[in-house]
Amino acid sequence: MGDVILSEPLCHALREVYPDAQIDFLVKKEFAEIVSLFGSITNVIIYDENMKGGEYDVVLDIHNVLRSKRIRSKFGKKVLVIDKRTLKRWLFVKFKLNLLKDTPDIIGRYFETAIELGVFDDDNAPRIELAGIVKQKRAALCPGAKHWNKRWLPERFAEVARELV
Repeated sequence: MGDVILSEPLCHALREVYPDAQIDFLVKKEFAEIVSLFGSITNVIIYDENMKGGEYDVVLDIHNVLRSKRIRSKFGKKVLVIDKRTLKRWLFVKFKLNLLKDTPDIIGRYFETAIELGVFDDDNAPRIELAGIVKQKRAALCPGAKHWNKRWLPERFAEVARELV
C-alpha cells in the first residue's frame, strides 16, 4: 500500500505535463480504492492474471517484479522500467555495504523512470485529495508493512503521534 501511495506525486506530475493524456493505473484489487483518490488518474484498472493487454504509447513499470514484467510488454509500445538498484540494496542488507548514499528515495526513483517523458520531481509529498472533506492538517500513521525490514518500531509511531498532537 505504501508504494502505491508514494506513486501519487508521479501521477500528479504526469497529469501536469500531459493534461489531456489518458493516464491509467494498473493495480491489485485491494489497492484500487486508494488509486481512485488520485485526481490525476483517468482509469483504475484492476490487475488480472489473464489480462489481454492494451495499446498504450508508454508504460511505466515502477514496480519491476516478475508479475509486472510478465504483463508490461502486452500493454505498451514503449516500456520505461524503474531502476531498483537491486544489487546495491542486496549488498547493503547482507553485508552493510552502503553504495546507496546518493540514491534518491522511492519517490525520486519513480520520477527517474519518467525522466525521458520530461517529468521531474518537484519534491512534493503524496497529496491524495479526499472529496468532500474539509481541508485541515492531517496525519496518517500506518503501523504495518508486508516485509519485516520495512516495518517501523512501535515506539517510533508513538513518538511521532505525541509530536503531532
